[in-house]
Amino acid sequence: MFEAFGPRFFEALRQAAASRLAPDDACLTALDAALGSPGPEATVAVQEALSCLEPAVREEILAQTHRALATDATSILAAWGSAGRTVN
Repeated sequence: MFEAFGPRFFEALRQAAASRLAPDDACLTALDAALGSPGPEATVAVQEALSCLEPAVREEILAQTHRALATDATSILAAWGSAGRTVN
């Protein structure tokens, strides 16, 4: 699932996580690795690190990530790809 979102998703998730977690938290380490070397293994590591967080903390991080992406016009347009183009 996560690999479908690309770097914008991981950047927003990293920023949200950094606002809630200690700098040496395993989740931030996994996110840094995913941003530096994306791939299936990095995605699984992020998913596993997120699953180890307290549910309330995880939900807040994911909600903050969602808010950041939902209000980022560049992110929204990038997700549309060619679907947002009009043909004259």
